[in-house]
This record gives sequence, C-alpha cells and structure tokens, in this order.
Amino acid sequence: MNSTITWLHISDTHFCKEKHDFDSMRVIDRFFEDLYFMKTNYNLYPDLIFFTGDVVYSCTESTLESQYKEAQEFLDKILRTFSIKSNNNVFIVPGNHDVDRVSISPEQTSWLDDQVKKNRIEASLNVNIMIQKNTPQFQRYMERLNKYKKFLEVNDYKHLLEDPDRLTYSTVRDINGFNVGIVGLNSVWSSRGGSDEDRGRLWLGTYQISKACNKIKNTTFSIVISHHPPDWFTFMEEKLMCKYIRNEFQFYLFGHEHEEWVTPIENYIRITSGALYNGFEQKHGYNFVRLYPHENRGEIFLRTYNGARWIPDIIGNETDNEGRWNLQGIFNESFPILRKNDENNSSKESKNSESNKVTNVKESEKISNKAERKDIENRLEIFYAPAQNAIMVANKFIKEPQNLKTLSEICKHKRGYEHQDMTPFERASIYVVEELKLIANYRFLAKKDTIKSFEKYVYEEESEENYLELSRLINRDIEDYQESLNNI
Repeated sequence: MNSTITWLHISDTHFCKEKHDFDSMRVIDRFFEDLYFMKTNYNLYPDLIFFTGDVVYSCTESTLESQYKEAQEFLDKILRTFSIKSNNNVFIVPGNHDVDRVSISPEQTSWLDDQVKKNRIEASLNVNIMIQKNTPQFQRYMERLNKYKKFLEVNDYKHLLEDPDRLTYSTVRDINGFNVGIVGLNSVWSSRGGSDEDRGRLWLGTYQISKACNKIKNTTFSIVISHHPPDWFTFMEEKLMCKYIRNEFQFYLFGHEHEEWVTPIENYIRITSGALYNGFEQKHGYNFVRLYPHENRGEIFLRTYNGARWIPDIIGNETDNEGRWNLQGIFNESFPILRKNDENNSSKESKNSESNKVTNVKESEKISNKAERKDIENRLEIFYAPAQNAIMVANKFIKEPQNLKTLSEICKHKRGYEHQDMTPFERASIYVVEELKLIANYRFLAKKDTIKSFEKYVYEEESEENYLELSRLINRDIEDYQESLNNI
C-alpha cells in the first residue's frame, strides 16, 4: 500500500488570451511537458491538487467567463496527464484577480476602511457577525465573486460549494489510509481587486477558520489554503489568524506574491507557490510536495521557468541541485501522525519482537499524552483564560465600582447606554458579554454544558443567575483541566 501523500500546488495562472496568449501558451505548454518529466523521473502522481487563486486575469475587454473557460481546459488537461478521472480532489480558492471589479462600490470599500479606525474589539465583532449571519451587507460584498462562483457551478466543483454564501469549505479526504483535513478560505471577499492597494487592508473574518475547524477533527493532519499570506490582512486580524493556523493546521498553502518559498513556523509549515504565469519575462513557478508520514519527513520540488523550459528552482543552501527542499521532523511529537485508517495494514507493519511491541506501546502512550497536554493547553489559552479574566474584572467592579470608573465608559461606548441608572452588575455584565463575544467563535473548545451556559448568558439573557452559572462552570473546567495536566 502506498504510504506517501503527494500534492501539486499551482497558483496565479492569470488566464487571459487577449493579454497573454502570445507568451503564456508557450509557458503553459512547457509546464505540461514538465509534469510528464516529474511523473516519469520522480514518480510524482498527485493525490491532491491545490490551486491558490488568481485563476484568471480580469480587468480586460475579454469576459471573465471566457477566461474561466481557459482555466477549466487547463485543469482538465492536468487531470488527463495523471489519468485522474474526477475533480473531487482538486481544491481551488479565489484570488484578487478573480474578483469582478465592476461589482465593487466605493461605499463598500469605505465601510471596511472605517472599521480599522475603530477599536479592535468593535471592528472584529462588526466583521465577524456580518459574515456569520450572512447579512444583506455581506451578500453585497460577495457579489464581486459571482462569476467565480459560476465557474465552480458550471464545472461541477460541488465540494467547493459546501458554503456557497461565503465560498469556503472544510472537508476530510482519505489519502492512502491517512485522514487529511482540507480547509479553503476566502481571502478576497473584501479585496479591491488590485494588488498593492490591498496590503494590510484585507479582512478575512476569523469566523471562517473557527467554523471550518469543527469539521476536520480526528485527522492525521490538516492543510489550509488561501490566496493571500497573513501579512496582507489588517493588523487587527493578522496575529489572531496566525495563532489559529498555528494551533489547528500543519500546512498553510498560498500564492499571490509570485515568489516560491518554504517557511517552517513552530508547529506548521508555510508553502508559497510562485505564479505559474506572471507576464512576459517575469518569474514563473509551481511545486510538488511529497510526504512520508511514517518517517516524519517530506520533500518539496520547486520548479521555475528559464525562458525555454521548466527547471529546478535552486535556492542557496535550502534546496539540492534538483530543487528539492527536504523537510525533517515535519510533525510535532505531540501530533498522532501514525494514526491510520487501515488497522490491518498497520498491524502487519508492526510485527516485531515482543520487546519492540512494548517499546511501541510506551512511545504511543508518550505521544498520546503530549497530544492530550497540547489540546488542554490550547483550550485554556484560547477560550478559558480570556473568559476567566473578563469575569475576574467584572467581579472586581461589582465589589468595588468606585475603583473602575473607566468600565462605565466602556459600557456606554459598547451599547450606547447611559450608565447613571444602571446597577454595578448591569454595567459589569455589559463588559463581560462584549468580552465573551470576542471568543465566541472558540466556544467549541469548552465542555458541552459550558457551551450551553455561555450561549444562554451571552445571546439570550444577561441575568445574574446565568452569569453566576457560567462563572461556576468556567472555574470548574479550569480546575479540572489543570488537574488533568498535573496527572499527565
């Protein structure tokens, strides 16, 4: 049984015959020759195909529909090259060039820019609630991707239309016995369509990530893809987005900047694809990735175009002469990378002496314990610590309201309430609810009865009874988890 996982990562094709045909077709034809070369010489047959945006060029006299038709012909040819009969393992996300710029209004851009002028809490809430509730306002933002959506519909990419209102998806694929989680993010719903004008001004809405993560639990590892790298998002989202990706995924794939690179960051690896076609006499690139999960290693084949053919993209001391970037110790020790679907196959591979079996059991227990510790630490850090801190501040205010005058101003700012006639608890409750809304997307990290209490207090009734019950459950969970950490 094949114990590797291989994928092809392409990006930024910018299909548009009207603008690029005199040059692009030569590059694309050589690309298919190179696919055959990589298949024949390195036995690279992709289990997955990732296309991280800028499928078309847009902004020309030719229609987006005709450009998307070119793109689908290209994708069909890739599938034929590797004798792949279905597009079910082709994963695409939109890029800024896939945006229909005619559909962007100045009012939409202005509203987004105004959010950056607000405090972080208020701005994040405005954006995430708009996305979560799929408000009419958000639907208007999504109109700029109607033609991209139509491209997916016409070509039967049903798995990419799991959430047609937001054009995101989250799924699990069984690849050679490994459960691989795959998440596609929409990084361009707020894009202006251009490039430089988007830097530092894009909004993702971390709701996208939190919603997706609920569907990729119990996987061998997970991959998230988007068009833009993190530093293109507003400063209000960039750090939280990176933190969430670090905690939930092992690979982050994107394009946009047209430069191939590999960046190991703590518990995950960023892989940037070059532009498959970036214009006349520009640099072009793409890559293959092959993982050997049982050996905890992998290799990335970087490819570039030299004006006549595709060759290895050799980067200093990072790659060998074949453009191969070797990865060692890909997965953190706490991650259960050896989890397999095929138990029979696993048992055959593990037939050793009795002493080796004992050693393997001990190692498995060690890995399991580390995974459990990491899971608990994530729960405490992301959900429970912020919740407990908000409650502690509120309790202090209730007991000593004269010492926290600023909290009254916070309450007035958040809800527009005049606070003179409010009780200390009512003022404190407003503060707590607004703080808890910031971590509402992470409440899935809590225990079931705590989630139920959280939702009852935050979204139904801000009563003192509900507040005290939630406080009790949060303190109980923290004590339980801390005791569990002590016992691991």
